[in-house]
Amino acid sequence: MINRKIMFMSPFQVETIEEEYVPKTLGDQEVLVKLIYSLISPGTEMAMLSGKKIGRSSRCVQAMQASAGS
Repeated sequence: MINRKIMFMSPFQVETIEEEYVPKTLGDQEVLVKLIYSLISPGTEMAMLSGKKIGRSSRCVQAMQASAGS
C-alpha cells in the first residue's frame, strides 16, 4: 500500500512524499481504513506553509526553521 503525505520542509517549501506502508497485523479491536479523499484546511496548513507560529504547530515551525538555517 502506498502512503502519500505532504511535508512542509521550510516556509514556502512543500514536498509530496510517497512511501510504502506495510500494515501490522491488526488486533481484534482495530481496523485499517483506506482514505480516498483528504482536506487541507486554510488555517493550520497555511500557517505551516508561511512559517507562522500558532498553537501546538509552533514546535514544528521552529524545527523547520532550524533545519533551513533561519
